[in-house]
Amino acid sequence: MPSGGNVVYKAIDQRALEKIKCRQEQIPVERIFGVTDFCGIRLFVADGVFKPYSETENLVYHAILMLNKINGPVRVLDIGTGSGCILLAILHAVPQATGVGVDMDEKAINAARINAKANCLDDRAEFCIGNWSENIEEKFDLVISNPPRVATDDLPYLIPEMRNYDPIAALDGGKDGLLFFRLLGKDFHRLTKLNGFGLFQVGIKYAYKTCKIMRQFGIENSEIKFNHLGMPCAIAVVNQECGIISSVFKRLELICKSHRVGGGG
Repeated sequence: MPSGGNVVYKAIDQRALEKIKCRQEQIPVERIFGVTDFCGIRLFVADGVFKPYSETENLVYHAILMLNKINGPVRVLDIGTGSGCILLAILHAVPQATGVGVDMDEKAINAARINAKANCLDDRAEFCIGNWSENIEEKFDLVISNPPRVATDDLPYLIPEMRNYDPIAALDGGKDGLLFFRLLGKDFHRLTKLNGFGLFQVGIKYAYKTCKIMRQFGIENSEIKFNHLGMPCAIAVVNQECGIISSVFKRLELICKSHRVGGGG
């Protein structure tokens, strides 16, 4: 073997050893290599930005099923977009969709824009810095989110790959882990068109509690979605606010009519 070949092999071996050492330090594989595949697209994984997780592909799967029922153009809002993985995967699979991704972290927005351009989706995806959905005035066909949902006291018990390398702001869901679901419930009708959808990633622990939170904000139509193992992975909600109000008025009208009939007897 020529000496030049030995140098090449030594360089490869050294790089491999460095990556093995990184994994021994419990750095996620996606962060070691700087890329990951997600729902058929390749994404850049930036330091300090919440990385895509495979279980979120279930959320995207249900979003695609919902959006394919809509004829014509659809608009998607991704709250807490991070790397942009959710929005970009949806746009990749649903050609008639365009969307907006919002995140409070400038690093995340920069990573999302890089990923959009790398996947030739930058003409259909807009990413902007914002505090949750405060400055969003448009109404969308779908509002989607993988919100922070770890109770503050549970953060130290997360796996090291998540606890040490994902940003805490992307994990911390407040005292009970449900803070951001309350924000989603509060803003849902403002952000969605009539008959628009919401789809929010949940785990087993919070699925039924999250449905209860949605009802507290007048969202009666909620449904738990399941992954291929039959485990809860998301909740879906529908904006039927006007339909609910109309139904209430019809009931009141019937009550008034019955009272008038009774009074005349």
